[in-house]
Amino acid sequence: MMTVHMKTASEMEIELQQSFKVFDANGDGFINASELRQAMTTIGEKMTEKDINDIIKQWDSDGDGKIDYKGYFLLLKLRDSCNSLVEQEPQLSLTYRATHLCNMQYYTNMCNIA
Repeated sequence: MMTVHMKTASEMEIELQQSFKVFDANGDGFINASELRQAMTTIGEKMTEKDINDIIKQWDSDGDGKIDYKGYFLLLKLRDSCNSLVEQEPQLSLTYRATHLCNMQYYTNMCNIA
């Protein structure tokens, strides 16, 4: 019998912090446009300058042109919410996959909350 390990809140927080550090290449506690572009390119997402700038604007909590940890957390929470929605609504899943809009810009436009 296979056991499923449910992650604790602290384990999930550690994973979230580690993933933030992947985007925050220079370790200053923020994700700037250059770091976001590099990270998205690394994972195979081709985004225009406008896409990158729109994401930064959407998730920049204080208008300094960077995404802080709070903005990153909200973005991932939104992504998870949208993924749940796709699972509950199969027709969205088809659209989701067919258009290849599985990047952050899709989530910000689809759910439009921040």
